[in-house]
Amino acid sequence: MLPSFKPETYQDVKKTLMWYTTVLLSVISLLFYFLLLSSDQRDFINSLMRNITPNPFIGPGIFLTFSTFIAWWMISIFEIHDKVYDKYFVKWRYWYYVDFIFPRLFKPFITNLPQRFFEVASENVNEYKKIFYHFAGDGATKINTNLKVRFYEKITKYWITQINEIFLFLSFIAIVILKNTLSIRYNVTFNALVIISILFIINRIFVKATRISVRDATNDEIEDIHKNHLSELEEQIKSTCQKFGLRYGSEKN
Repeated sequence: MLPSFKPETYQDVKKTLMWYTTVLLSVISLLFYFLLLSSDQRDFINSLMRNITPNPFIGPGIFLTFSTFIAWWMISIFEIHDKVYDKYFVKWRYWYYVDFIFPRLFKPFITNLPQRFFEVASENVNEYKKIFYHFAGDGATKINTNLKVRFYEKITKYWITQINEIFLFLSFIAIVILKNTLSIRYNVTFNALVIISILFIINRIFVKATRISVRDATNDEIEDIHKNHLSELEEQIKSTCQKFGLRYGSEKN
């Protein structure tokens, strides 16, 4: 369960993201504890922990275990960075398939593709993307392994920016709620919200940079498919056209 610095599968990526989320959650919690809460509020929390256990090392251990569980729950179970945040809010992956991967992957056969091919692709992304992952997915041995590792390295950095964004949003909401429930001083609240806003802007710069690097890594994978597996790619396209009732070749619908 250690983080992977040379990820070869999506599971390796999730391990790294889980560790990163654990550390990030711990750091944010400590910042909230020391910078937002008053001394009286911290004393109250300390007294609660002493009621649980008199051992001063047990409390941090419980906190770290809880942070790890939350990270595991968010990344490994719900995949909040992808299947929640991206799917329902950002929607980057959908448009990445439709506007980038599909046009480049199917370009060598553009003259034989049915007129409705890309329209159907945009409506059935989960099915069409199987063509790409037939060559580049986990378990596939079609493309160069180094290209897959490079892609996973790049996508890991992108997902980290998304986790940052999720926690910045959650921190912003938490501070607003705490301001109204725990009477946190106005200047402390204002400064914290300004810092979060600045960090969000900085993170957006990294989001753009990491998306570019992911695009470059994906393009290298597609070029490898075109170079070494072109005939097999065409068979995959024909099979998909048949599945959706599309005519490949001269008799386009």
